[in-house]
Amino acid sequence: MKNSITILFFLLCTFCFSCDDQVIYNHFESIDKSIWEKKKALSFIFDIQDTTQPYHVILEIRNSNLYPYQNLILGRQVIYQDSLLHQDTLNITLADQYGRFLGKGISLFETDYPLYRNHHFIQSGTYQLHFYHLMYRESLPGMHEIGIRLETSSTLKR
Repeated sequence: MKNSITILFFLLCTFCFSCDDQVIYNHFESIDKSIWEKKKALSFIFDIQDTTQPYHVILEIRNSNLYPYQNLILGRQVIYQDSLLHQDTLNITLADQYGRFLGKGISLFETDYPLYRNHHFIQSGTYQLHFYHLMYRESLPGMHEIGIRLETSSTLKR
């Protein structure tokens, strides 16, 4: 009986973890002295080989409690093979109305912001994402790192 429970537990764990998303790119850009200058764009370059696979693209923001605002307004550019595909503005909420940061952490907070869910890239090749802040201040204190995580989306996950 004990062996049956062990085998059942092992099979259940294997099934649960095999249905998870697979991270194929995860990179952070550090921000000098934790102060993001308006003129400093952060860039991420990754390759897509399989255009039949759906992907999740997640923006990861690491800030400290020295960040003075509730939100972060970013400009985003998506470039494929040196051609601009898309450009827009993101308004990301980092703290609630009382100033409590929503990300995970105690003094350094990490907020995940989904850029694309179950996205199919049209063509294989090299893609670039560029981000720059559009806040009123020239320098944003309390910003430590900005990252991009690219995951393949499991078709079994709901």
